[in-house]
Amino acid sequence: MYKIIVPDLISFETNLNHLNGFNLSGNFNFYSESEEKNQFHYKIIINNNIQIPGKYDFRNGYYLKLENNWFYDRKIFWRFHLKFKYNQENKEFSCNRLFSIVPFELGGILPAGKLIADIINLDLFLKDNHIFRGCAVNNKKENICIIAPGYNGKTTFIKNILENGGKYISEDMLIMNFEKNKVYPTSPHKNNYGRKINQYLIKKINKSNLVIESFNIDKIVLFQNTTNNGILTNDKKLIDYLFMNSLLFLDNNLIKSVIFQNKMTDLILSKISDICSKKINYKFINISNFNYHDILK
Repeated sequence: MYKIIVPDLISFETNLNHLNGFNLSGNFNFYSESEEKNQFHYKIIINNNIQIPGKYDFRNGYYLKLENNWFYDRKIFWRFHLKFKYNQENKEFSCNRLFSIVPFELGGILPAGKLIADIINLDLFLKDNHIFRGCAVNNKKENICIIAPGYNGKTTFIKNILENGGKYISEDMLIMNFEKNKVYPTSPHKNNYGRKINQYLIKKINKSNLVIESFNIDKIVLFQNTTNNGILTNDKKLIDYLFMNSLLFLDNNLIKSVIFQNKMTDLILSKISDICSKKINYKFINISNFNYHDILK
């Protein structure tokens, strides 16, 4: 059986229930398991015996590549050893136990889950699946995708929808395919910082209001919330949100190394250009004091 991380899109072969820093899912058991692999399938294991090669084909800082394998090797205080390996051909990730418990970015060290999520993000992007910081709901049989800056009220918006009979699709990571006009469900953000609204949302989601398959996109809304009633925001375009709320994998030296070594820069720029030139229907809305009325019009 395989763990479904993103229905109709990503599956894992792993014994892990979660992995620190993996922002595509805070709970690998959120969706039911399946006997079939999804289009993007990976294996993740904990391995305390990763052998770091003494030679390499390419190196950038703490990242190195030998044949089909990428490695991360870093010692901290000459005692703690963080090890990571990714086999590009087999789509297999492994890290040692110590690296798996690194909770968040600290002193330039990314958690293992962040490295894995960004590699998967790159794979998705190259196949026209775009990840934004955003959310999605089904409200009155309409699938609404929201893209907004952080702490602008996306989770509160979902809470209001669920309380009024709507359905949950995604809360923190919004995965859309503009070619297929599809939005994919993702599990709610794991709450590590005591935000009561996240705790409430996880308790509120159940089988009756949970979307478990991809759906057509009916509406894309870009919004910016302001609590200053005297401010009128300028009209924003999708490209403005692309560079603020998407392309998250580019802020990662491992991904930069993969792109460099595989000569993928032109391809990445071409994919960005495609989004800019594509006719995508969306609407920008200025939200004042968390009033979402205009979104549901």
